[in-house]
Amino acid sequence: MASASSSAVQNPLNPLNLPQIMTIGKSPLLTGNVMQFDESLLKFCYDKMVDFESLKVNDFDVEELFLNQGWKRYFEMLNSPIFTNLVKEFWMKSKVYDDLAARMEEEQVVLKNPSLKGKTRDQMGLKAYNGTKIRSNIAGLDFTITKAHFAKLLSLEDRSKKISEYKNEVCYREAIKKELYEDKSMVGKSKGLKAKCLVLFKIFISSIVPRSGGTNTISWEHQHFIYFLLKGKQINLLDCLFENLCLTVALKIAFSARSGSCAAHSLCCAARSVCVVFVVFLLAAVPRTGVTCGACSVVVIVVGLFWFLCRAQAFAAPRTDPCW
Repeated sequence: MASASSSAVQNPLNPLNLPQIMTIGKSPLLTGNVMQFDESLLKFCYDKMVDFESLKVNDFDVEELFLNQGWKRYFEMLNSPIFTNLVKEFWMKSKVYDDLAARMEEEQVVLKNPSLKGKTRDQMGLKAYNGTKIRSNIAGLDFTITKAHFAKLLSLEDRSKKISEYKNEVCYREAIKKELYEDKSMVGKSKGLKAKCLVLFKIFISSIVPRSGGTNTISWEHQHFIYFLLKGKQINLLDCLFENLCLTVALKIAFSARSGSCAAHSLCCAARSVCVVFVVFLLAAVPRTGVTCGACSVVVIVVGLFWFLCRAQAFAAPRTDPCW
């Protein structure tokens, strides 16, 4: 009875009941950079806050479209601080661990010890694989980010329409052409969008999946995003954010390996506030059980140090020009 009541008590070190983000070992595990270019070349592409009131004054009352999706928390979090130094270190050492990476890891173990062929990951001495995750190392501490972290922080469920699945889907295309464009010959070009749709597109590329460079073209996935918003069809924001983050990390690694430091210029470091806000909840994400006072002290010192550095150099990295 006492055990049941104690488990129901909120953990003061984890008030949001976040999935574990940080792994604390006996000693810091320092690792080299995954990226093959200098950290100073990273270019930030910031999520931008959306002034829905100003849009409303200008006859673009679109806030309700996003609120109906349950994304209020997300837009509120665009106000959160971005710790640029932490983001840089995170990106330089980040890598995507997915199905392919898990299989390759197993194959490497079998190559070293053929007798383990057909065995479970546990029998191979490997950690359990529970889906795609992004791994990195900051100040010797291992970090893991999964879709579950986004779900908890944004109070969203991993369901509804996944925009990534509509690249080649033709079911809605005729309806999209009619709903989004005045002139169907302009399909795929942002300047051909109706005024309200153009506003939604600008919000998407500046505040949800920010990008630098040209904004003249609009993919079928993004056209579906706008159409679903207008029609009130529920969109899986978690999948949109996490898949885009994984893709960016994977492309960054591929380009850095192929073209060296030039890749840092061609691929902007998207300082997604939803991703890096995990730093704010760093202490909350460490399970109370099994964490020694010494380990907690290390965390406090690391967070305090990076907080100071980030506050001192928050604007060291140049910002890109506003998307709109």
